[in-house]
Amino acid sequence: MLQLNRATTIIGIVLAAVILSACQPIVTPETSALVERNQTLEEIAGPVPASLDNFYPPNAPGPVYLMEMFALSGAFEGAIVDLQQGDIAGVQANYEAFKDQYSKMAEMVPEWTERFPLQPVEALGQALASGDPAQVGPAIGQVGQVCGSCHVLSQVKVQQTYHWPDFEAVQVAHPISGEALHLEDYMLNMALAFVGIGNDLQQGQVDNARQNFESFSALFSNLPAICEQCHTTPRTS
Repeated sequence: MLQLNRATTIIGIVLAAVILSACQPIVTPETSALVERNQTLEEIAGPVPASLDNFYPPNAPGPVYLMEMFALSGAFEGAIVDLQQGDIAGVQANYEAFKDQYSKMAEMVPEWTERFPLQPVEALGQALASGDPAQVGPAIGQVGQVCGSCHVLSQVKVQQTYHWPDFEAVQVAHPISGEALHLEDYMLNMALAFVGIGNDLQQGQVDNARQNFESFSALFSNLPAICEQCHTTPRTS
C-alpha cells in the first residue's frame, strides 16, 4: 500500500510538471520582438517620470532639466568643434565636462538612469585620447545614438508636459453667440456644423443648411485668432 501511494505521488508530480511546462508561453523571436515593441510604445505613450516634475515650474524656478541638457550638449558639441580645429587641450576639457555632466544627469531622474550607459562615453574618451579619426568618428556616433534614442522616446512628451499649454485649460468665445467654450467643445461645434450642412441638404432643409454653413464659416474663420492666444510669435509658411 505504501509503495502504491509512493507511485501515485510520483505520477502526480510528473503530471503536474508536464501541465506546468505546457502552460509556459513559447518564446520565439517574433514574440520577443512584439514584447519589445510594446514596451517601446508604452514608453512613448506613457507619462513622463514623476521625479522630472522637480526640475520644472512650479517646483523649480525655471526649466532646470532643460538647462542641464543644454550644458551637456554644449560640452559634447564643443569637443567636436575643438577636434575639428585641432585644439587638443580644448577637446580634453570639453570631454571631461561632458562626462561629468552626463554622470550628473544620469542621477537626476532615477527612472531614466539606465538610459545613460557609461560605456559609450568611456569609449569616446579612449578614442579621443588615441587621436585616430577612424576611432573617433564611430565613438561620437555611438554617443549620439544614446542621446537620440532617448529623445525619440521622450522629447515630445516632455515639451507637451512642461512647455505647451494644457488644451483643456484653453477657453475661447463662440464668434456668434459670445458663449465661453472649452476648446474641445468649440471644435465639436465646428464639426457638427460642418456635418449639418450636408445632412440638412440631403433632407431638403435649405434654411437649416444655411444656418449651419454660417456657423461653420464663423467658427472656422476664427481659428487663427484662437491659435494666436498661444502662438504669440509670427508664423512663417
